[in-house]
Amino acid sequence: MSSTLEEKNTLRPDAGRDPGEKHYRILVKSPEEALKVIRKKFGDKAKVLSVKQVEGEGLAKFLSSPKLEIILTVANGDPTIKETLETASREGVSVEEHQEPVPPVEDSSSKTEEKQKTTSPSRLDVTIGNNTGNSISSINPPVDDSSVYGLLNRAGFDDGLLAALQDSPEMEGLEALPTSHALAEVSHWLKKRFDGIKSRPTSNRIAFMGTPGTGKTTALCKILAHSAFFENHTTHVFKLDQAIPNPDDALRIFCESLGIHLYRDRAVLPNLPSGEFLYVDTPGIPLNDKPGWTGLGHELDQLGVSTRALVLNATYDVQILKSTLEAAVSCRPSHLIFTHLDELQNSAKLWPFVFNKEVSTIMFCHGQNITSDYTRDNICNYLLASSFPRQVLVPS
Repeated sequence: MSSTLEEKNTLRPDAGRDPGEKHYRILVKSPEEALKVIRKKFGDKAKVLSVKQVEGEGLAKFLSSPKLEIILTVANGDPTIKETLETASREGVSVEEHQEPVPPVEDSSSKTEEKQKTTSPSRLDVTIGNNTGNSISSINPPVDDSSVYGLLNRAGFDDGLLAALQDSPEMEGLEALPTSHALAEVSHWLKKRFDGIKSRPTSNRIAFMGTPGTGKTTALCKILAHSAFFENHTTHVFKLDQAIPNPDDALRIFCESLGIHLYRDRAVLPNLPSGEFLYVDTPGIPLNDKPGWTGLGHELDQLGVSTRALVLNATYDVQILKSTLEAAVSCRPSHLIFTHLDELQNSAKLWPFVFNKEVSTIMFCHGQNITSDYTRDNICNYLLASSFPRQVLVPS
């Protein structure tokens, strides 16, 4: 059944209700479907409290009609409700309690502060980097919002990528297709383009670098676990210090659990067997610290580390991601790793980075579990699944 019944989180479980009642929230496609679900599951025990229209999220809201949100109430002491909920669960309908949120109480001082916030500019409302000098060409002519290209544009696909789609002979007649078929054709085009990119190989000496807080040490641990559990490599870890010491507490504990040596003295590195793996954890360098990036590049040259993975937080704005790539040029990154993908509802903005021929994307991290929650071998499939509704990803 396409209907769902689900919970809304609140701060107070007893807000906005009679203690003798329980409320439930149902999402349905039409009033007729709502009546069918209510009558079948609750009979005449339920009373409808409110009905309103809601939209989906991401590309789904452009592909499907808005849904109806039905809030209903049933008697709290009804002995048959438990059986009703269990029956609904067995039939694939998720039933959870709904609770009304409590509106915040505003006093005069908070209203004054809010007014000041809205009338004065925010210090965070700034443009980072150059939006014109290094930008990819925009679509010309402008995209029609009602077209499939307009849909993709609103869903977060890059202007330059959409321009390439429009210019491709393979996409001729795309807009004459039904929307779901057109999106499926776009997904095939993206997959074909990805398969045509020659990925840069990695060496057995890999450095992990990035700005503070991107999750590079966690990404290193994931690769360490993969190397130990699936590839059986003999691996070593070197913690690189610069002007500011690079702490190693969590990484040291993880290495000890896997029986991997962690070094801080570079004097031991030349004695390591050439065929064994060396992973270098570097200190986080602020985006605008040009001397820091340059110095790190020199350090990696001295260590003979040719594979340099730049770790990027996928939740960051596209312009910040591009600015980080520009800042790291002096370090000559060869590969990209994206973290925090589990915090993205839509990953469409990452396609231009994945298509970059100078740096190859080697891993997506989508969770905090350091022995799992990552994707290495199916980068394109993961990106397709998080960029398109599942129903359009049909076989070629």
